Amino acid sequence: MTALAIRTVHHPGYNVLLLSGELDFVSRPDLEWLLDRLHEGGHHRVIVDVAALTFCDAAGLRLMLVSTQRFFEAGGWFRLRGVCRSVLRLSQILRLHMQVLADEPLTYVLTDGQGRTAVDPAA
Repeated sequence: MTALAIRTVHHPGYNVLLLSGELDFVSRPDLEWLLDRLHEGGHHRVIVDVAALTFCDAAGLRLMLVSTQRFFEAGGWFRLRGVCRSVLRLSQILRLHMQVLADEPLTYVLTDGQGRTAVDPAA
């Protein structure tokens, strides 16, 4: 098991979280804590770069789904960058939809399948 490492890069108007290692049920609280701090601090535009993740389970993907809703409702956005095949496949298995953002290659946003960013996190 590879521990989850998170590096935050602050940009004007948004933050990038660079993840490496494994995002799973055990490590999810670390990312959730950081996302909570960003949200509470009024930072509602976040890109999560998952290119260096070696593993992501349903708990990790679920956190990304809930975060999409949460940041969207706060007037911001939550995007995934560097999504690998295993994460794309897991999203398909879980019947989640990822929409490629045309203006940002390899950047995705979780949607409800109709192209709407707002999704029901309880579904």
